Amino acid sequence: MEIAKLTGTEKVLCFDKGTFSLDGQVIDAAKLAEYDNLGILEWKSDELQLLAYSMIQNTTTNAPAADASNAQSQQQNQGGFSGERDGRIYLNDVDITNEDPYWQEEFIKIYQSKGSYTGKFNWAAFLAGAFWFFAKNLPVVGLIWTAVAIVGGLLTASVLAIGVWILAGFRANYIRYKKVIEHTEIYF
Repeated sequence: MEIAKLTGTEKVLCFDKGTFSLDGQVIDAAKLAEYDNLGILEWKSDELQLLAYSMIQNTTTNAPAADASNAQSQQQNQGGFSGERDGRIYLNDVDITNEDPYWQEEFIKIYQSKGSYTGKFNWAAFLAGAFWFFAKNLPVVGLIWTAVAIVGGLLTASVLAIGVWILAGFRANYIRYKKVIEHTEIYF
């Protein structure tokens, strides 16, 4: 996943499976921090920059044995480990490395906002409705939204049914985040 460009060049900084690379050559956290301190990285988004910072911090704080207690207390304060460990991406102790980059970015944004950001509008959830929830392993949520859409549609000549699926598009990413990252199931 491309996360930044080196200012004034065509060199691209990528992140894949817990490793940073600049034009195909692996770079360590210290070199990445050096580039960033020099101000020569053009980040694709603030969220990707924050993800890189958290990984740099975890790499540098976890390296010396003396900092192990500091890393442990940081881990406990956040409710779970978040960042990069063993070449994997974690949020709240949940490995999101194998998630699609879209979901990685959405989960990171929601996590960092502490819930004030609830995700982009999810067109797939809006268009596919309950099928989307079933495909994302949220069958109870899918059944509840379907029941509300059917009852509302019968009472209002389908007007409320359309509104239900529009609302589902707005809530779908946050509902999935709660299930995957926080292991709680919310319905609306």
